[in-house]
Amino acid sequence: SSTCCLRALLSSANSFSAVWVSSLGVFLVNGWVDYW
Repeated sequence: SSTCCLRALLSSANSFSAVWVSSLGVFLVNGWVDYW
């Protein structure tokens, strides 16, 4: 039971970090385009 909960928590954290990294990348690319 605990491993299932832990796995769900890990997958949600993994998807959250993927969304955060992708949004950060979009922000950096937009700032870089505006800079140039």
